[in-house]
Amino acid sequence: MIYEHIPKGLCDMHLHLAPSLIPRDCDIAEMAAMAKDAGYRAIVAKDHHALTAPLCGQLKKHLFADADIDIFGSFCMNNATGGLNPYTAEAAICWGIKVLWLPTCSAARHIDRLGTGGKKGFPGTNVTINEEPLVLTKPDGTLKDEVIRIIELAVQAPSVILATGHASAEEVNAVVEKAAKLGVKHILVDHPTFCVEASLEQMRHWVELGAVLEHVGAICDASTACYQPPADIAEVIRATGVEHTLLSSDYGQLKLGNPIAGMNAFLGSLKEYGFTNDEIRTMCCDNPGKLLYN
Repeated sequence: MIYEHIPKGLCDMHLHLAPSLIPRDCDIAEMAAMAKDAGYRAIVAKDHHALTAPLCGQLKKHLFADADIDIFGSFCMNNATGGLNPYTAEAAICWGIKVLWLPTCSAARHIDRLGTGGKKGFPGTNVTINEEPLVLTKPDGTLKDEVIRIIELAVQAPSVILATGHASAEEVNAVVEKAAKLGVKHILVDHPTFCVEASLEQMRHWVELGAVLEHVGAICDASTACYQPPADIAEVIRATGVEHTLLSSDYGQLKLGNPIAGMNAFLGSLKEYGFTNDEIRTMCCDNPGKLLYN
């Protein structure tokens, strides 16, 4: 199938794929095959409850060794994977992850806004997973010691991208400032308009410190309960700069369908608000490529 808005060399750094405790549209191998055929350069498999790097590495070695598609793993620091534990973060880095996500579905902000999983929460899981809300900061607003240690691990592993997860804007600000001060090479702020609910002033501050802002197609899909109009995302991108922006799909949810079709629709909608082909390429090829390969 031809996807008219997908540029050759696209890197999707935010894909939710099976195997997973959450129903998914496709698995990592199926996604890699589709991405290869669509001209992608790389995909990153993200799972809220498991380390994905070992499986990604084995798939690349045994099924896609000669294919022009890279398959990268990642790690989310949720309760199911040990929480804010520097030892699990260090092990994940040793496994070869590309992205280290601070808490996502276990983040206190996520739980407050979206619930705790199971059949009724978001994301909905096949089983009930008990959650303890994870907060990155102490009552005085400074980062917890274990979070600082995790940031230090990211400094020591310059090929790893430190992603801020689903924390509040205030927590994200503390992380970005500390990470920039300590010298983390790659800082990624996940969907700052969704769950994080950052202000433009905060986003501008983060990009001044060297962070990249990620905006995702899934929240611009009108079928999701978390819908945000593409016009709003376009306005934020213009205000903070294409050069500081990364576009991902955040697809894989069963009800949203094919992740490549979803990404194609997302990019098409941004073009309707004036983004050129070159700008789209910058945001979904060049900028993620710099994080993944530099």
